[in-house]
Amino acid sequence: MHARSLRYGKLENGVLVCIPRGCVKKMKHHFLQLKRGELSSKTSPIVCDVDVLVGCNGFIWVSRSLPAEWTEANTSVDAYGQPQTETLHELKKRHAATQFSVEERLVISRCRNAIEVLGAGNNKYVNKESILGVFKRSVDKGIEIGDMLSIENRRLLLMR
Repeated sequence: MHARSLRYGKLENGVLVCIPRGCVKKMKHHFLQLKRGELSSKTSPIVCDVDVLVGCNGFIWVSRSLPAEWTEANTSVDAYGQPQTETLHELKKRHAATQFSVEERLVISRCRNAIEVLGAGNNKYVNKESILGVFKRSVDKGIEIGDMLSIENRRLLLMR
């Protein structure tokens, strides 16, 4: 997987998921941001946002988002309103050096397994709505992260 911009840069603090390339449909934006409010259910609050970088070849990178407080605190922008290169490098360094909490690891693992479930499903495309659907169903049905990949639970999570 190769990201050619400063925004994505070196892929750190995440996990790579490999699914069949037929599960990835051409999208306008292959960078998805799953916000806390979208991931949360009635029974369990989510502690972090998740970034998903979807490659056309079936390689998908799932990582924790930069905290909003960090980006809001750095106000140095260029003429186009984009963060300056130095600012982005500093944010990336800080993000790479920050330890994951257990809750953040669990959120990323559940998101990774939701993508695996979609990759194993017949004729299921990976997009923001499908990832959120499987993620929320797994939480609502009380399925543990490690149990999401069993055949019975895959069927249960892919049903509407």
